[in-house]
Amino acid sequence: MRAAALCLLLTASTALAGCASIRGAQHRMVELTPRAIMPMDNALLAYRQIPDSARLGMNRRDFRDYILTTYIGAIEERYDAFVTALEMGDRGSALGLDLLLLALSGATSLVPLDEVEDLANITTIAAGARATIDRRVFFDRTVPALIAAMDAERATVLAQIVRKRTLPVEQYSLDEGVDDLRRLQRAGRLNSALTRIARAAEADRAQQQARLDTMTTVCEGNTVNTVPINISYRDLIIGTPAAGTEAVTEAQRAALAQQELALDLAPGTVATFEIVWAAYLSRFCNDPDRTAFIQRVRARIDAAAGGGGGG
Repeated sequence: MRAAALCLLLTASTALAGCASIRGAQHRMVELTPRAIMPMDNALLAYRQIPDSARLGMNRRDFRDYILTTYIGAIEERYDAFVTALEMGDRGSALGLDLLLLALSGATSLVPLDEVEDLANITTIAAGARATIDRRVFFDRTVPALIAAMDAERATVLAQIVRKRTLPVEQYSLDEGVDDLRRLQRAGRLNSALTRIARAAEADRAQQQARLDTMTTVCEGNTVNTVPINISYRDLIIGTPAAGTEAVTEAQRAALAQQELALDLAPGTVATFEIVWAAYLSRFCNDPDRTAFIQRVRARIDAAAGGGGGG
């Protein structure tokens, strides 16, 4: 029985090993020679020849576009297969271990008493392998983000190739096209996707840190009146206009608040409520200063409306 149980576990492990591994990238371009087309080395050699007969009767530009189109198709086919394998990678091994655990657990109740311990130990090993798969469930959850990052990078490269193909061969040769094909393949790698995600996360972190740096610490001068005062400022800018000030738009109100705050905005930047609200929160830390500022902004709005506003 011991030998049979070990054989069962080894057989299952061997069968599952292929399911648990995933390539980190597609096959290299040199392995992608499409059917009914010459290998890339031969294509480059033919591209440099003078007679069109060396290029299947095509001139250099048509031949360049033909090679690029065909190899892009091959790369796309391999990428689709790679993504499918990536999406299905761990699921097969997890299902196989579930079935193995079910079989081992059921067998424990059927073997003689002196062999139960051996089978129970093997069941524990299989359960540990299944737990390892469970701990990697995060990978399944990150696969969509990885694929999206790869798709975005590949779309960028493909757009560049499409644009360059409108150029004559003097400005975009097949040699340069091959370099772009290699970039297209590199864009379909997991490490490239992780790098792209990391760059985006770092940019977001820097942006949020910059916003945080513009804010002061929590004001110690807040009172029970602070919230109503803040609401009155919000309503002054984006709320229902007071009688006689309806002609002053929200954009104009924000611009007037920006002037009162003496905010220096980058050229072309238009003052918005979000900008003047953040500046207001960081600038004033007690109710008297807030109230005085709001009154000054209200006076600017009244003046812009022709002095018809209410106090």
